[in-house]
Amino acid sequence: MTPGPVTEARSVEALRQERDFLLASLRDLEAELADGEISPEDHRALRDGYTARAAEVLRLLGEAETPADTPAAAPADGGPASPPRSRRRLRTVVAVAGALFFAGGVAFVAAGMAGWRSPGQTITGSVAMTPDQELAAARVALANGDSVGALRLYDAVLRADPHQVEALAYRGWLLREAGNVRDDKNLLGQALASERDAVAIAPGYPDAHFFLGVMLLDDQHDAADAVPQLEAYLASNPPAANADAVKAVLARARQEAGSAAGA
Repeated sequence: MTPGPVTEARSVEALRQERDFLLASLRDLEAELADGEISPEDHRALRDGYTARAAEVLRLLGEAETPADTPAAAPADGGPASPPRSRRRLRTVVAVAGALFFAGGVAFVAAGMAGWRSPGQTITGSVAMTPDQELAAARVALANGDSVGALRLYDAVLRADPHQVEALAYRGWLLREAGNVRDDKNLLGQALASERDAVAIAPGYPDAHFFLGVMLLDDQHDAADAVPQLEAYLASNPPAANADAVKAVLARARQEAGSAAGA
């Protein structure tokens, strides 16, 4: 009996368990910060450590699950060919970056733009939340994995202020995820428009550049236009873990743009 496959399977399973633990820990950190159970300094230190390790684990897991770039193979029954592994690996990298953004990464770096509440501060004194409070609640919903709740809150923010860039950017990404799950081109079109609006309104807001770059690359198959968006995100000096994940997406965009230009 050869031990190789068993060892590899255990390694992949261990990576999956560590991934789940780290992403859950990041979500718990945001809830603890919002409840005043942890200081902003301790939150920042723990978040940075968890985020860096999560990026490495997700990268290793992606490599273990898709070990090589091979062409697509047509199934024996004559059905459509599965995506080439290079494309599946790109989706894995995008998933890595998305997990970091939504599990305590970039969404909270720009928190000061929208009046993030101090730890322990609660929403009281009125039935309706202010747009700033709705935006803060949307961040908490994202950290807890409540995409539907977050989307509703972003829509409420945008009804009050159609130019709120964080709401535009993250609403666009959530619409993009829903559009891909449902294979709904209308939702994908709304997502793309939301990101373009965010970039136009606030060219210095990095998250929108990343989201738009991924949509152009993975959904619109427009690598040439995706490249400057991803470059703009990296030029904003993001956290190291996010930068590493986005650099991998940018490398694939440049490769595909070069291939298209040569063709």
